[in-house]
Amino acid sequence: MVRKEELCDWFRNLHPCKRVDYMCGLLHICLPLELRFIGSVLEDLAKKDFHYLRDAEIKANQLGEFTNLNSMLLTDEKLRTKIIIALALLNSSNSSCAENIFEILERQIDNLLTYVHSHHSKQLTDEVHLMLTMAIHHPAFKAYQKTILDDKLKVLEKQNPDFFWYENEADLNLPSRPLDSEISHNVFPTDNQTLICDKPEKVSIVSIEILGNKDVPHSKKNEISVKEYHIQSKWSNGEIREVYMKPKALHDLHLQLLNQLPEEKKKRKLLPYYPGKANKDESPEKQMQTANEYLRKMAKVLSQIPDCEVFTEPFRRGTLVNQPSSIASTSSNVPQQHKPFIYQTSPPCGDHPTQLYDHNHRQNPLRMFNNFPPTQSSPGPSQLSSTTNSPSNSR
Repeated sequence: MVRKEELCDWFRNLHPCKRVDYMCGLLHICLPLELRFIGSVLEDLAKKDFHYLRDAEIKANQLGEFTNLNSMLLTDEKLRTKIIIALALLNSSNSSCAENIFEILERQIDNLLTYVHSHHSKQLTDEVHLMLTMAIHHPAFKAYQKTILDDKLKVLEKQNPDFFWYENEADLNLPSRPLDSEISHNVFPTDNQTLICDKPEKVSIVSIEILGNKDVPHSKKNEISVKEYHIQSKWSNGEIREVYMKPKALHDLHLQLLNQLPEEKKKRKLLPYYPGKANKDESPEKQMQTANEYLRKMAKVLSQIPDCEVFTEPFRRGTLVNQPSSIASTSSNVPQQHKPFIYQTSPPCGDHPTQLYDHNHRQNPLRMFNNFPPTQSSPGPSQLSSTTNSPSNSR
């Protein structure tokens, strides 16, 4: 069994790009209540460095800061440092600055990969790896941008396999099955938690249907609102889940699934075409009808695609509105939400590196609650301090 101390020590010694990658992966499999709790913890931790990073955060979220960077080359360490800090401090909704960072990366990445391959520098390889990893996981980047950068990251790893094994990273040996004497303890019970923790059966989607739509506020000026679909999904285990999703988010899911299937992208044997520009002038009711037909076709072909979780996972994380009768009554410990889960996809800075990845800067994660110093109350559980108190966000 892997103990908490062993897990924390293993994570502490990981390389920065792997720390970011693994942590983002863990967050994606957390439950909604767990995410809200983790958000409160992150909010409190982020306040400690708020004043230290305030000026750099303001610069990272100003579009004008990227004007001077267009003439610089990624082979320059200063530009790589600026982009890494900008990615760390970039707001999740700042798609305009993310677009500029992507343009710099896309324009120079091929030459940079050639430069990395010819110089055989561990520091250079590490910086490029971290830069691409942060961009791939940042919510301000669009799906197609993440796909392009992910392909470049794979090229980097393939060209430099010797640089992606680190002598200070010990193996984490997980048990193949839990010991009978161990008791599983879940702080946040799931919707289908039972008293006996058997191996979960793989659940597939049966049908997807749009029940209606609603207007939601739009971030851009001159536009009052955009439509958001109320989508219901039915699953093979009898569950019925509901989620609110914007058409753009639905389109991003389609692109992510399509990019995982290169042969399907060329020949289009299974996946239906996503209703795009052809029906943009149609009425909202007609657009919803067309999108509904697309989802019905998708539900039929998803069973034939082995790796379709990238498309089905947002629907799987929707609000449970009909629980199968076979589920034990112990799952009722968590009250049901009254509104469907809302799935959203998100539409530099100082010259010196920050202490963001300095291991000595971190405090011991294993200390007990009674050792925490008294802190003032936090503004809210769902927002980080860097987004609630930052002048760049108060506008």
